[in-house]
Amino acid sequence: MTKRLRKTAVLLIALSLIFGVSLNVYATSLENKLNDAEAEAQSIKSDKAAAESKLDSLNSKLSELNDSIADTQNKIQVKLEEIDQAEADLIQAMLEEQSQKKAMTLRIKYMYENDNPSILALLMESKDMGDFLNKTEYVESLSTYDREMLIQYQNTLLEIEAKKADLESEYENLLELQAKLEKDQAEVEQLVAEQESVIAELEAQLGEANDKIASLKNQIAAYNAQKASQNKQYSNSGSSSGTSGNYRPSDAGGSVVSGTGQFTNPCPGGYLSSGFGYRTFDNSFHKGIDLACPTGTPVYAADSGTVIISGFSVSAGNWIVISHGNGIVTKYMHNSALYVSAGQTVSKGQNIAAVGNTGYSFGSHCHFQVEVNGTAVNPYNYL
Repeated sequence: MTKRLRKTAVLLIALSLIFGVSLNVYATSLENKLNDAEAEAQSIKSDKAAAESKLDSLNSKLSELNDSIADTQNKIQVKLEEIDQAEADLIQAMLEEQSQKKAMTLRIKYMYENDNPSILALLMESKDMGDFLNKTEYVESLSTYDREMLIQYQNTLLEIEAKKADLESEYENLLELQAKLEKDQAEVEQLVAEQESVIAELEAQLGEANDKIASLKNQIAAYNAQKASQNKQYSNSGSSSGTSGNYRPSDAGGSVVSGTGQFTNPCPGGYLSSGFGYRTFDNSFHKGIDLACPTGTPVYAADSGTVIISGFSVSAGNWIVISHGNGIVTKYMHNSALYVSAGQTVSKGQNIAAVGNTGYSFGSHCHFQVEVNGTAVNPYNYL
């Protein structure tokens, strides 16, 4: 092995270790995020259960209030009927009293209109029943029966009036109770509405948390499946410093140069699926651009230079790294086939690989990366 190839082998081993550590960090990050999301979901579930318990209690109280209001309304109706009956009884008692008074007066008039007109005049000047009865004490010949009947009617009248007053007082108390119950009902209904709003918000939060958990689980499952595939590919690839099992230089096509920039487009058959810079979906900084296209689409050297890596990486899959001098390096990742080897000189637009989905990749595409003195820069500045 030449000195240059030994350096390439060492570099590849170092890069593999770096990518391996990076993937482990990424996997740990996913697990931590999943644990946090599940803890958050459990906390929301607890809050939701407590809110639902409170809502059940409020609904139970509201049901009791509704029953109390219905019962009070029934009592009010009954009380109104009792008051109506008391008023009817009072009117009847007043009529009977007046009838008895009239009959008694006629008898007194008959008895005394000839014998003692002055007594008759005295009785006729009575202001009310009590006054009338008091004055009849002076009438020695007044029928005992008439007097007893008048007293009975007067007592009945007083009893009915007292009963009516009590019924009206009870009716007012029931109205006050109904007003209080309705006020309590309105307050509890407001609390129920607020609690239902809280539960709806918690359900929305729980839905978001569950979606997040599902997404993280899918990412972890995809990572594990990809890692298993990568490990299998890596174990079958021999050495990362050598050429991979997909190295088929005879399958390379002709050169293609496109664009007016310093570099030619490495994959003119693809479209931009992920740009350079920070990405929200995986919370990472994307150091290159992804050009999505079917597996087998040609990949071309962005510029002439020397291939320093052509092999397999756990993260980058089948990849190629080309040095163009002056600290400028280009990288081509996730290929399905490699058409050049380490140490080989390539020309601008030369077909160096075929697009694939190897390494840490989701979907067939070419990851194209440009570095200046070891720092990734936006490739579109050169295309």
